[in-house]
Amino acid sequence: MVLSVSKKMSGERSVITDAIRVIEEFRKMDQEMQMQTAMIFLLIAREEGLHSRDLMQHTGLTSASVSRNVAALSKYHRKGRPGHDVIVAREDPIDRRNKQLFLTGKGRAVINSIIERFKNGN
Repeated sequence: MVLSVSKKMSGERSVITDAIRVIEEFRKMDQEMQMQTAMIFLLIAREEGLHSRDLMQHTGLTSASVSRNVAALSKYHRKGRPGHDVIVAREDPIDRRNKQLFLTGKGRAVINSIIERFKNGN
C-alpha cells in the first residue's frame, strides 16, 4: 500500500515539476508575465492561425483582454512600448477583416525550448 501511494506522489511531483518548467520559460521572457498572457501564447503555439475570437472562446476573456494580451506578445505593446515579439498577426486571406495569429521565429524558439525541457527532464 505504501508503495502505490509513493508512486502516485512521485507521478504528481513529476507533473508539478513539468508545470514549473513551463513557468520558468515564461519568466525568462518576462518575470511578471500574467498567466492569461502565457495561456494565449500556448494556445497560438498549439494551433497557429487562430483569430482573436477563437482565443475569446478558449479562454473566456473579453475582447479587450485578448487584444491587450496579444499586443503584449506582439512586437509592439500598447502606447508604442516594445512587446515580446513572439507572435505576429497576419491578414486572413479568406476574410481580410480578420487577423490570424502565428508564432514568430522568437516565439518558435520559446516553444521549442519548452518542448526540449520536457523531453530532457531539465
